[in-house]
Amino acid sequence: MKHIGALIAAAAALVLLAGCMSLDTFFPGVNEPVSIEASLLVLEAGRVEHTGSSEPLSAAEYSAWVPWVEDASGRLVEFRHITSVSKVDSVMYRENLNPGTYVLKGFIHVYTDFSKLDSEMITQYGPYQDYPHDVKQFFLLDNPVRLQLQPGRMDSFGRYFISFQYHEGFAGSSDDRYRVIPESFAAEADPRDRRVLQVMKHWTASKWTLWNQRNPEEAVDY
Repeated sequence: MKHIGALIAAAAALVLLAGCMSLDTFFPGVNEPVSIEASLLVLEAGRVEHTGSSEPLSAAEYSAWVPWVEDASGRLVEFRHITSVSKVDSVMYRENLNPGTYVLKGFIHVYTDFSKLDSEMITQYGPYQDYPHDVKQFFLLDNPVRLQLQPGRMDSFGRYFISFQYHEGFAGSSDDRYRVIPESFAAEADPRDRRVLQVMKHWTASKWTLWNQRNPEEAVDY
C-alpha cells in the first residue's frame, strides 16, 4: 500500500510539474528579476487599418518593427516584440532594466534588401543583429516620450497606433519591396495609456508572477 501511495504521489507531482511547464510556455518568454531593483519597461503598438481597426506590427525576418528607446547615456535598448497576445496588438518589452531615464524617440523598421542575399543566404529575424541583408529605417515621433523608470517596477510608455505604406509589399518583386515609404509614416501616441500593464497582470506563469508583483496596475478584461 505504501508503494502504491508513493506512485500516486509521484504521478500527481508529474501532473503538477507538467501543468506548470505548460503554463510557462503559454505566455511570452521572460527572464526572472535579477535583483530587487530590476525593472521592466513595456509599450503596446499596432498598425491602423483603413477600417479604423488595428493589428500587430510585423515581426518577420523580411519586415520587423521595434521601438526606438534609448537610455540616459544614449544607448539603444533592445526590446522583445510579441505579436501573439490576445486583447492587445504588439507587446514590446524589456526586462531587467536598471532604474533611470529612458526615452522613446520613435520606431525602427528593419527590412530585407533582397539584392544583398546570395544563393547561400537566407533571411533571418534579428532587428538588432545588423545582418548584411537588412536595412534600418528610423521614424521619429512628433514628441519623444521620456520616462523615469523607478527601481523594482513595471512601467509603460503607453500605446501607439502606426500607419504606413510599403514600397510594394508582399505582391511586389523589387529588392526593396518591404521598404516603408518615409512620408507615409504617421504615429498616434498615448503615453498615459496603461492597458498593456493591465492585460499583463493576467499573466500567471511563474516568472511573470514575479514581475507582476512589481506591476502597479489592476488586472482588467478588455
